[in-house]
Amino acid sequence: HMDENPETGIAGGKLLNPDGTLQYSCRTFYTLSTLLHRRTLIGKLFPNSRVVRDHLMLDWDHESVREVDWMLGACLMVRNKAITDVGLMDERFFMYFEDVDWCYRMKQHGWKVVYVPDARMKHVHRRESAKGGIFNGRLLAHLNSMFRFFDKWNTLLYRLRRHRTLARGGLLLLTDLIAINGAFLVAFGLRTLLGNVLQRPVFPLSAYEPFLLLTNFVVLIANAFLRLYASRGHRDVWDDAFDLGKGLVLSTLILMASTFLTGSELHSRFMMAVFVPLAFVVMLAGRGVLVKMSRSLRRDRFDLTRTVVLGERGAAAEVAASLESRPELGYDVVATLPDRPGDEERRFREFWDAEGIREVVKRHRVGEVLLVRPTLSDRELGRLVLLCRRDGVHVRLVSGFADFLPQALGGHDLMGRPTADLVPLSGGPLQRGAQRALEILLAGTGLLFLGPWAWFRAFRSPPEGGERATIYGRGGRTFLRVPERPGRGRLPETLGHVLRGELALVGPRPRSPEEVGEREELRVLFDLVRPGATGTWRLRRGEALGAEEELSLALSYLQNQSPFEDLKIVLRTMTRPRNTPEQRSKS
Repeated sequence: HMDENPETGIAGGKLLNPDGTLQYSCRTFYTLSTLLHRRTLIGKLFPNSRVVRDHLMLDWDHESVREVDWMLGACLMVRNKAITDVGLMDERFFMYFEDVDWCYRMKQHGWKVVYVPDARMKHVHRRESAKGGIFNGRLLAHLNSMFRFFDKWNTLLYRLRRHRTLARGGLLLLTDLIAINGAFLVAFGLRTLLGNVLQRPVFPLSAYEPFLLLTNFVVLIANAFLRLYASRGHRDVWDDAFDLGKGLVLSTLILMASTFLTGSELHSRFMMAVFVPLAFVVMLAGRGVLVKMSRSLRRDRFDLTRTVVLGERGAAAEVAASLESRPELGYDVVATLPDRPGDEERRFREFWDAEGIREVVKRHRVGEVLLVRPTLSDRELGRLVLLCRRDGVHVRLVSGFADFLPQALGGHDLMGRPTADLVPLSGGPLQRGAQRALEILLAGTGLLFLGPWAWFRAFRSPPEGGERATIYGRGGRTFLRVPERPGRGRLPETLGHVLRGELALVGPRPRSPEEVGEREELRVLFDLVRPGATGTWRLRRGEALGAEEELSLALSYLQNQSPFEDLKIVLRTMTRPRNTPEQRSKS
């Protein structure tokens, strides 16, 4: 069979029990329903349910050659080329699920898993994990491997892992909330115990509620301002200690100033003297516990980011080998690829295709691409970054020059090597909402100043028969726009497009469908953002910008995108001197 079917990566024979009866060795992949029926009391209540019969493939006579999801690992023949392509069994599975994972990976990489009944073997299959109750060591090993399999391949966990930064920030914020309130209650308790010693009166706890709310708000805002809830790479206890100290000193000054300005009698220097150091210790301890838990999980090869290492072959292989030997760093290397198209491994031949890369990312659960000494041109690098960002994948540059701008680029240290995030995955729902609110506010304010006639121009359709330009919008949606002409402003119409959400206030230069059709990277760019009424491209009007320069400007904007950055660009546009006729002609 293997000689005659080169697409078969794994072939498995028919397994027989010691008495010669058929042993059901073929399976479908596990689902939640399958697990409930196989590993809970539900299976005892409904032993012949349709779910179990389908999973064990009981309604098939096992006498014909058939492609299946996976087979028991007792009798498998594996093609050497498939092993080179896929790799060996994953050693994170100490016992059980290693055969499931291997067959799953074969299928993900395009190989078939086929049952061949003419090859027969007797197998003493004891199913010891199904015996002995919950204290059965083999059952616990089976459950451990099951959790590892779903941690590695489950789609929901993969999507949640792509928002790990947001989840981590929320967990840190919750930890700080507990620390702040716990420290405040301890400080109040000590103040109450020492009520007879200290001169000032002791107020009931309810009287401190407004001040406690203010304390929570001020400390959390100060910490957020210092980016204590953002992802900032590898940090040790001293980094956290210094930043937490700065946040608490700033918060204390604000709280003391507020009580002084309002003349509040609730201010207690003793409580603040106890609260601040106690909150510092508890917040630092909470961060330490979370870091240790995270490292422990990763050291045990849970919660890893599946990564493609891309770049100069030797350097990329060196980094990949180092990452695989240090699981506590949190990386699971999916593939090591040269960065020149046309020389990829078999299973990643689609990596350089705009639609193929989306399928590769989804199929292999890729969360990050590490670039090591890339030899790509600016256009190739920009295209790769845009494609990865479109599909929710981080792109991180591992290079000697990255340490010059680590803060601006969101970089951090990786095994002693500086890294930099290329167009980091910022812009979550809150930031996008803030940017949209700013757009509506500024556009609406502008139309109010321009008067009623401006509102009419803003929301009327371009006149039939008049000159109109078709603009390529986000996601391929097009809309009509009055073309810009010297001496004739179109600000009201532009603000109307902003209010309708067709244009962003700030973004890449608007393009026609024909222009976008000629350049794939523009189509990918407008999958991510809307064209802008203004942008860095407008600030450089009068210059003859090439296609590569405009793409670089768009990537630079995405790199630094924020409501404040948008506001600065709008103000620069409003105060920019008008172009001379020569500059307009050159542009």
